[in-house]
Amino acid sequence: MDKKIKNIYVILTPFHFKVMKHLFKTDMELDSSMIIYSKNVFDKINSKHKYLHPNIEFSIDSILKSPFKELIITRDKLKNINQFIEDLKNKHLFNAKINITIGTEKDNFTQLLLNKVCKTNDVNLIAVEEGTGFYVNEKVKTKFLRLFYYLFSRLLLGHKINYVTRFGTDKRIDIVYCRYPEMLPSTRGNVKYIKFKLQKQQLKTDCLEKKNILFFSFPEQDIGKSLIFKEKVYLKIMDKYLNKEQVMFIKPHPRENINELERIFKNTPRIKILDHKILGEDINFNEYLKIVNFSSSIVMYILESNYPKKDIITIGLSKKPVLSFYSQTTYIWVKNLLRAV
Repeated sequence: MDKKIKNIYVILTPFHFKVMKHLFKTDMELDSSMIIYSKNVFDKINSKHKYLHPNIEFSIDSILKSPFKELIITRDKLKNINQFIEDLKNKHLFNAKINITIGTEKDNFTQLLLNKVCKTNDVNLIAVEEGTGFYVNEKVKTKFLRLFYYLFSRLLLGHKINYVTRFGTDKRIDIVYCRYPEMLPSTRGNVKYIKFKLQKQQLKTDCLEKKNILFFSFPEQDIGKSLIFKEKVYLKIMDKYLNKEQVMFIKPHPRENINELERIFKNTPRIKILDHKILGEDINFNEYLKIVNFSSSIVMYILESNYPKKDIITIGLSKKPVLSFYSQTTYIWVKNLLRAV
């Protein structure tokens, strides 16, 4: 008979996996541990009990555009996730006291998992910093959207779904692992904050010369933009920073459509796309003349590597940097970039 499940790890990105493996590798490989992992995690996962994350995404914007259709679709998806969790509980015996480790509580599966398990088990909830999402300041409108979700999500969606902008703030969290606890906008007295550092393990790729530029790409759908917008950003960066002998290497984001990325740049020889399975944190930054990002969490890691700050180019949707990490780099408001001649 299988051992009771004492640990559950929800892993959504390659970076989640890197950090959790760094902190909890031994426990993750125990027979009493379960791992729920996203299709975006490319590394081999050593676990007797591992399951593919039943990913769904929805937004208020999509529901407002087509309310009746989107509400029905979203309710069905959430119902399927709830059944997936029920099946896990029926298949495995969960220990009375259980550790659940997450990278973000924004994920809908994670929210439904916590809603269900916290009702029947004594949960020790551990949040592991996955990037800048732990350090953002919440806007005033966030409070109204949080109240809206609280009042209407169960009625409209059939399940309680929280509106989350800053990660690591769920009231059920007991422990937060983060790289910069002193930079968190706020903390709670009943939460234990533990500082961690990653071991730098930079791998060389076959494309790099000091004269070239690295661009950490972005999933345009996350910021409500189109592929055309993304293409314009890339071309403007090329015009601004590249000469005729230089190449811009794009590091795709795990949630990007690689086929679309390759299609739009197939006739642009000065843009080359790196293997999407390479983890950004494993690239040797010092082999690039400049590193460009679109308000990415990778900035935190690049700054730690002592790469020249002036050569880190951060593009953002806001006129000024929204985080101190971005302020340390060369910041460009995307509107100014796109209107440049």
